[in-house]
Amino acid sequence: MTLVEVVSQYTDLVPNGKELRAHCPFHEEKTPSFYVNVEKNVWHCFGCGEGGDDVVFYMYAEGVSQAHALRKLRGPLSEAERREARTVAMARYRRIPNYVNNSVT
Repeated sequence: MTLVEVVSQYTDLVPNGKELRAHCPFHEEKTPSFYVNVEKNVWHCFGCGEGGDDVVFYMYAEGVSQAHALRKLRGPLSEAERREARTVAMARYRRIPNYVNNSVT
């Protein structure tokens, strides 16, 4: 599934030069500030500052993990993709305070 196919499920894309433009699906706005660069396969919203590829868009739109988004958009994960998803998850986990193990007895 291409980036344009994914984004088109959430907002209406309109040609704007080399890019496609739309209202950002992640926040309310009067003037379209959401752009998709088809050549680079990336998106960016100048209103809220978010951006990325098809996987990041799907993660934000559906509120799912990177691994789930990859499975949905690209099929089963390879071993390298599983390792990367695990590394990202562990990095997030390490930033969360562990109050159970650090409690005072």
